[in-house]
Amino acid sequence: MRKFLYALLGTVAGLGGLIGLKANLAPADTPAQAADAPPAVEAPPAADAPAADAPAGDAPAGDAPKTATGDLATNQYESFQVKVTVSGKKISKVEIEALKPKDARSKQVTGDALPKLQKATLEAQSAEVDTVSGATYTTKSYKESLQSALDQAGL
Repeated sequence: MRKFLYALLGTVAGLGGLIGLKANLAPADTPAQAADAPPAVEAPPAADAPAADAPAGDAPAGDAPKTATGDLATNQYESFQVKVTVSGKKISKVEIEALKPKDARSKQVTGDALPKLQKATLEAQSAEVDTVSGATYTTKSYKESLQSALDQAGL
């Protein structure tokens, strides 16, 4: 009788585990097509930057903001492009364009990693940013697209 009870409990536990696993592996009702891109991250204005309400004639002629979009970065989890705005020789804004994660998990990882990478870019003022833990492929693709955008912007 005791063996029967253990066998029954083991079977129930095994089935519960399989059902839970299948629920996690089941595809979403609708495939993730275009996800909401993380918001653009802008650098805070520098102390020596002209005020926003200052006349346009006060700004040096060579400091007009320049925007460039990097190459499409694609990996097994997502595809996107990095768009940068450069003022003078400084990166002032980083945006993500055309974000398309492959599935819900990719959308979550990408959604967590990209804002961190955007912030790190503004702090480093280059494509030399640390890899975000758990988002190695996203970081690699981000750096490639960012470097492409920076090359187009002349940095």
